[in-house]
Amino acid sequence: RQSVSNVCFMLKKQFRLPAAIRLPASTSRRTAFFLLRYSQNRLSYSRFGFVIGKRVDKRAAERNRIKRALRSEIENDLGRIASGCDMLFIVQAEAAGKTAEQMRAAVRDALIAEKLLS
Repeated sequence: RQSVSNVCFMLKKQFRLPAAIRLPASTSRRTAFFLLRYSQNRLSYSRFGFVIGKRVDKRAAERNRIKRALRSEIENDLGRIASGCDMLFIVQAEAAGKTAEQMRAAVRDALIAEKLLS
């Protein structure tokens, strides 16, 4: 069993991407663990969504652990992330069994590569 330390369990509602939002004119970045889709939202802050299906892992506990790891990195870097973007993280099956630190590093690297993190 892997532990996740210094974890944020929930982003404030303002920073959550509503389920009804679609990103038709989005830019994508694929990493080893997830696909990041983002587009401008014309707001003064960014919003984040996380999608993780049962293909990744049948166990809800494992899927939730992965989401918590992703959310914690977003929460830690919230002040440094570019404002005015909607970001959707679509988790791939390769993320199952990875440590929280590996997931956080992947998020950080993807945001830096897309110049969304200063």
